[in-house]
Amino acid sequence: FFDQSIEDFPIETPHLSDTSLVVMAGGAFSNYTFFRNDIPITTGEDFNIIDSALSILSIDFENMGEFKAEVSNTQLPDLTLQVEPQIVYAVADLAMTIIDESGDPLVGEVSAYLLEAVSRSQGFDTLERAENQASTFVFNDVILGNYLCSIDPDDKDIFIPTYFGDDVEWTRADTVFFREIDDVQVIMTEIPIEGDGPGVLSVLIEEDFPDEEGRIDARRRAARRKCGLRRKTGGGRTSDDDFELIAYGETNDNGEFEFGFLPEGTYRFFVEYPGIPLDPSAEVEFDVGEEGISDTESVSY
Repeated sequence: FFDQSIEDFPIETPHLSDTSLVVMAGGAFSNYTFFRNDIPITTGEDFNIIDSALSILSIDFENMGEFKAEVSNTQLPDLTLQVEPQIVYAVADLAMTIIDESGDPLVGEVSAYLLEAVSRSQGFDTLERAENQASTFVFNDVILGNYLCSIDPDDKDIFIPTYFGDDVEWTRADTVFFREIDDVQVIMTEIPIEGDGPGVLSVLIEEDFPDEEGRIDARRRAARRKCGLRRKTGGGRTSDDDFELIAYGETNDNGEFEFGFLPEGTYRFFVEYPGIPLDPSAEVEFDVGEEGISDTESVSY
């Protein structure tokens, strides 16, 4: 085994520092082969290997990972020892600056979350969180990697929870490619001003609820689901860039929400399920005419 693997958890070491792993196999006439992410490695720019000792040189995103070793011996040609793997990560500080749409620091506090930038059928993990922070703060010792960053404002009467990339939907969020000490900025989205049109959209959201065997067994009301409307501003019918956010909110405990004062136009209604990809047909498009909504649809999520 590696001498640093006894505690059975990843080693986190500062970005660009050197880290050593030593195989505690014992015996004489042994030969050692080291692997990173199952690929053999040798002495070079990233690593230095002397007998049973592996040094990771100036660790960064490219040479961190899971390390293993094999031990063979000329006196026991039919025996190869497999050394338990040890994960080694490079870490650095990630500073955050949160501003409003005018470029000024937010007055109120925010809570921030770093999420793994991998979508999964049942959502994805929150890896780091910083709660009740001022508009400038630091995530300390973050593992180098790819993240989504979500900012939840304290003042929800003015601002909408916003992802890095300055959007309110996780599917539109930009990825933070975190490779070294960095400072990223998020521009918070302000709640749109109500319109003055005749349209009213009453929303009731239900979710399919599968049983343990995977069958769809029942439906339940979707409480506290974030949802919004985008209004078509021009361009092609299928172009998302030609729709602007006009309303945003969340359902009540009964899965209901109402958007009112909608001007005439074409709209798309969406529900925010962070980490869970929705079928494209789940985004409902409808028109508001002179008398209000001219066409309605029912969609289950």
